[in-house]
Amino acid sequence: MSANAEGGLPELGARAVAWLRDRDPRAQAELYLYRGRDRGIDLREGRPESTQESAEEGLGLLLVKDGRMAFAHVGGLDLDGLA
Repeated sequence: MSANAEGGLPELGARAVAWLRDRDPRAQAELYLYRGRDRGIDLREGRPESTQESAEEGLGLLLVKDGRMAFAHVGGLDLDGLA
């Protein structure tokens, strides 16, 4: 399950909870979702010289089951990468 680049994190979070429950309804989990964007302008002698733009997103999963704990993370918002 991946998120559309324009999709909202709350909707992805709700789908992720359902995804986790389908795999094991008894497991305890914490899900971390992140999406960020940076923009910058380099100036030389007060004039714009170059511009940069970057975007990043990722997710992490902390899973507790049968007294054991595991953590996984992936770049991007694709839950199948954690499976």
